[in-house]
Amino acid sequence: MIFDFALVKRSVQGLEEKLKSLRGQISALQQERQSVHAAPVAKEEVKALIGQWIGEAGKDYSAAFCAGVEAMSKNPSAFTRSNMVQRLASFGALGVMYGEEPSAQEFGRGLCAMFGASIRDSLIKSIDAMQWPTNALTHAQRERQLAQLDGKIADLEREALDIINKAAEVGINLE
Repeated sequence: MIFDFALVKRSVQGLEEKLKSLRGQISALQQERQSVHAAPVAKEEVKALIGQWIGEAGKDYSAAFCAGVEAMSKNPSAFTRSNMVQRLASFGALGVMYGEEPSAQEFGRGLCAMFGASIRDSLIKSIDAMQWPTNALTHAQRERQLAQLDGKIADLEREALDIINKAAEVGINLE
């Protein structure tokens, strides 16, 4: 009886083709994963984050302003120095507390404290008027899609490794 090596060759080629197919699927899913990871943030989340930031900046400034007024109220001579009062009135609450000139960031927080709702509404109106990418995702959508893709990739990688390991057990190298 003559051994049919052609059958073995076809079997090995079939396994190699299966591995090639699995690796192609893995590569495609990894590219899809990268696209999901890099997708723009959804418009509603951007608007929510801007609103949140403006609110927090305003609260920070209001607290600093109150602390600055309190510090000055404990030092009556501070109110006789026009530069101290002027700094406090010109968004310099933190500067008064720490003896520094008000920064642009502090000025911005002061504006958020006094005009936060108007600033937020204006920025949100601008965002609403913008063209937004159709592939934008919320954080929840992004996390869900990444988890699904990671699961599919892991399954395919396990399947490919299983084929390689089973072939190696009988002396066939498929790497």
